[in-house]
This record gives sequence, C-alpha cells and structure tokens, in this order.
Amino acid sequence: MYRSHWKMSCRPFDHGYDGRLFYPSETHHATLLKLRYVIENRRDLAVVVGDAGMGKTLLVHHLLQSLPAVNEPRCHVVFPQLPAEELMVYVTDQLAGETSAETTDLRTTINRFEALLRSAAAAEKQPVLVLDEAHLLADRRILEMFRLLLNFRHHEHSMFTLILVGNRSLLSVLEESPELQSRVGTQSLLQSLSIDETIAYIQFRLAAVGIQQQIFSYAALEAIHYGTGGNPRAINRICDLALLMGYALDRHEIGIEEVHTVLEESIIPLVP
Repeated sequence: MYRSHWKMSCRPFDHGYDGRLFYPSETHHATLLKLRYVIENRRDLAVVVGDAGMGKTLLVHHLLQSLPAVNEPRCHVVFPQLPAEELMVYVTDQLAGETSAETTDLRTTINRFEALLRSAAAAEKQPVLVLDEAHLLADRRILEMFRLLLNFRHHEHSMFTLILVGNRSLLSVLEESPELQSRVGTQSLLQSLSIDETIAYIQFRLAAVGIQQQIFSYAALEAIHYGTGGNPRAINRICDLALLMGYALDRHEIGIEEVHTVLEESIIPLVP
C-alpha cells in the first residue's frame, strides 16, 4: 500500500525469508560462522537457540541458500510435531526429492535414509538437516532416533549434519538426552540487537529496497529500539506500521511522534 509513496521496490519489513533482507548482526554473524564450521568439518550436531522473533528461521534460510553443492541434499523441517515414523518419512522424502510409496514402517524408512546418505557419501557430499522449532518436539523418541542416525559414519565422520533450532527451552529438551547433548559441536544463543545494531538493521533493510535518504529521524530510531528491546520481529512490526502511518499522513519522514503512536497502539506485546 505504501510502497509507491516511499518509492520502495518491496516492503522492507515483511516477515518473509528474502535473503536480501538478512542483516548480519554480531550475534547472527557469529552463529553463521559456527554453523559453517560444523558443516564444513562434518561434525555431527549444532544447536541454535533464541527467543521468539530473533530471526532464527531467516538465519537458517540464509545459511542453506549460501551453502555449496557439496552440502546437498538439504532439508529444513519447520513443523517437527509429528510422530517419529511420520517425521522420518517426511525427512527422507525431502532429501530424496520424491515421495516414497505409502508406508510408515520405520525400519523401511531408515533403510532408505541410510541408502541416501551412502549415495551422498559416495559422491563426497555432506547433507544438512535442520529441525526448526525443535523445542516443540512432542515425541521425545525423535531425539533418540536422530542420535542413532548420526551413528551412520563414513571415514569416521557422520554422513550428515544435524542442526537443532528453537527457543531456550530446547536446552532443557537436550538435557533429557545427554548422549545427544555430548555430540553438540557448537551451540549459539541469538541475542537482541544493540541500539547501534537496531539503527543499522533498519537502515540496511531500507537500503535493500532502494531507499537511500533518511526516512526515520534519529529520535525515532532510538524510540524503536527502546520500545522493542532490539527484537528484530518487533522492530519489523513497528517500522512497517510507522511507514503505513507516514503514508496515511503524507509524511516524508518518520519522527518520534509517529513511532510513539504506533508503540502506544500495539495491543500485542512486542517482546516475548
């Protein structure tokens, strides 16, 4: 609605997974380096945790899109709340790039999964599997299942890398499986953005959609940071609504008054 008013190529604060809008803050950049280290060195497992809205899923999308062909096939599971048998079928289908015959027999699926891994290993490839929202795993057998799957080895290395992503309660989930926890290669906690990072984040996203001039006053940027606690999703929401208000009022700069109005009208808590 407001794109033409601000002369933007697209909305800069959407909640989608456009790689152009990924801002590598200090904590996100460090996490990417750790994940790439684990993958490149064929380690078993990495863990990424962070509060809601910290950009975990966007980070994973950015990672998977930037990996070389040697890390194919890849699978990103965003809904892990399935029984172990169904989840295993889904993961295997995704890695294979095709749907299997109608069967949920776990032994058959694991045999198919192993065959895929051995085929990838023969081609000197290291598949990557991401379980997003892993703190929601209702069937605790899933963690044990993947721990056992990591025992498939090729030249002393696991034949795939597993990345578990979730909120802080994922750490408690892992405590229930000390054997799996002992195989964690790296663990990252995504932190809120500092005030300088919040300002850079907003300006980065505006520049990504073609905006070079200053739209938000410095006072407005400060208010956004303190009103959101540096949470990227909350920042996106406030900036999006502030741009809409600026369009409605035919403004060409967003000041602290507009930001305060948007913050006051936010009936949904901005920070979890």
